[in-house]
Amino acid sequence: MKTETMVRTYKDPKDYEKDVKKLSKDGWTILNTVDHQPRAGLVRTFSGLGLIGSRPKAEMVVTFTRTR
Repeated sequence: MKTETMVRTYKDPKDYEKDVKKLSKDGWTILNTVDHQPRAGLVRTFSGLGLIGSRPKAEMVVTFTRTR
């Protein structure tokens, strides 16, 4: 038997939900889920108080696994 692992990053919960439904039909299960907040870009970093630009949306990093 061979174990496969796949990592995907989602910015939108709806994309995550669609993917989970599709992948579960193919035998994938969720191994781990982590929320990740990307760092501010250069414009926000160098604008002093951060008035220019906006904080990036949190991302969800999901690890899937399946055994064949």
